[in-house]
Amino acid sequence: MIASIESLTATDIYNVFVTREWPTVGYTAVRGLLTFLYESGITKADLSVCVPRPPRKRSLPSVYSGDEVLRLLSSVDRSTSLGKRDYAFLKIAANLGVRSSDIVNLSFGDIDRAAKTIEVVQVKTNRPLTLVLNDDVKDAIDDYINHGRPQSVSDKVFLASHAPFVPLSAGGGYVIVHKHMELAGIAALGRKRGPQALRQSYATALVTKGVPYAIVKEALGHEDPESAKHYVRVDIKRLKPCAINVPKPMGAFAVLLGDLEGVL
Repeated sequence: MIASIESLTATDIYNVFVTREWPTVGYTAVRGLLTFLYESGITKADLSVCVPRPPRKRSLPSVYSGDEVLRLLSSVDRSTSLGKRDYAFLKIAANLGVRSSDIVNLSFGDIDRAAKTIEVVQVKTNRPLTLVLNDDVKDAIDDYINHGRPQSVSDKVFLASHAPFVPLSAGGGYVIVHKHMELAGIAALGRKRGPQALRQSYATALVTKGVPYAIVKEALGHEDPESAKHYVRVDIKRLKPCAINVPKPMGAFAVLLGDLEGVL
């Protein structure tokens, strides 16, 4: 029980925020009130520094290991037309990190076989993106086009597997990845199971190998120069040496922390 505002302590503030959930605006409102009380001389200490920052939920990338990606690709029966299509789609997603929306939007005119590149205008950003086709990806695309793709007047590379053979949708791309995750027996373990997970796995693999952020950004077609750093959060091997010891509290913070002794 708090007898008066003047008797508020750091412990009181701490207990309020750990015993109930607060909306984000609540943190700001309480911090402002405590600042006012201190500046008005009602409280002897500036207890606004005891108000924590509101929790910010940022999900980690859904990352699959290199072995899991290989298992995924190996689950495809490439002797069938459907398998050839699925394999080509998965190779582009896993080995180039292209978004599902851009894969299904890929047209024949986007492929430069002489230069071994594909160039797409990204659906999400409306920015052009040029990527080099390695031989494995190129061979998978060629195998589907030459031996698995149905006859169609559409200029889109990837088509639905049943008549009338319309261009594959982005949702169809999700079905491809999810289906082969199941066939490969890969447990999700809280991770997403669509094309975005393959894109995030590709990006994380690049960062883990030490590829500069600027190059990862260009490879993924990101606009934000800081976006590639998102994938560092799951690179435990490189993060571990960065851990530092918690500094000893000093000054006013040390005094306030003393009020919490036995509570923390």
